[in-house]
Parts: sequence; structure tokens; C-alpha cells
Amino acid sequence: WKMMIDPHVIGEDHLQQIERQLQGRKVVRYSQATEAMAADAEVLIIDCFGLLSSIYHYADVTYVGGGFGVGIHNLLEAAVWDVPVFFGPNNERFQEAQGLKACGGGIEISHADDFTEAMDKLCDQPSLIAQYGEKAGAYVKQMTGATQKILSVVKL
Repeated sequence: WKMMIDPHVIGEDHLQQIERQLQGRKVVRYSQATEAMAADAEVLIIDCFGLLSSIYHYADVTYVGGGFGVGIHNLLEAAVWDVPVFFGPNNERFQEAQGLKACGGGIEISHADDFTEAMDKLCDQPSLIAQYGEKAGAYVKQMTGATQKILSVVKL
């Protein structure tokens, strides 16, 4: 597995803090990476804005942050790429999280042991990655069409 981290804060102090936590691993920042460096890295830190929604395309599995605080980040940006989505337990108020859990494309984790257990299961049964991902993508596709529904009742 390779890891990509796209932190919410990309200030130098925060990036250095992340790098310290990853000591002993081959870490490269996106802004400094050559293609060869990125291929060799174990961890790629995305240190600029605007790439996250398209980076999910390269993922096998995703963890979308925010689910341990008051909110949750955009789960659909990952799910639209047919990628299973992990997220934290504070998701009751978020229709997308509830829908992804219900369809089997989203995996709620409450602590590190949950994540480890789920990842072990995916490693032991790699076909589950595609199954969960297909369910996540199908959930997004079934929710399309809101603009047409609204325009059908709004008289312009």
C-alpha cells in the first residue's frame, strides 16, 4: 500500500509535524516530487490546494476526515470514483454517510482498531475493495439528477 495525505492545513509547520510522525518512511511532498520520487515514496503529502477530488481517482481505498469532530468532509468526492470510503463515527447528520453505510460502500470506524480490522479484511479478500467501491459509485450515480428535478418545478 501507498498512502497519500491531503492535510486541511498546508502551512510549513504543520507539514513538518506530519513528516516527523512519518519518520522512517519514504515521504515526499507533491510540490517537490518528480515522477520517480513519487513512485518510490511510501507516503505522498499533497501540499497544495485543489487536487483532492481528482486524486481520489488513484486510490484503492480512502479515509475521509472530519468524522471525529462536529462535521465530516466530502465523501462523494471519493465515492464517485468507485472507491470504498472510510469515515469517522460523527456522521449521523450527513445523508451521504448514512447512504454509503446503508449501501455497503462506506465503512464507519470509531478507532484505530476498527480501521486495522477493516483493512486486514480488505487485504485478505482484495475482491471486497472492488465490491465496496462499486457500491459507493452506484450510490452516487443513483443520487444524480437533482438539478433537473428542481428545474422541472421552478418556472423561469
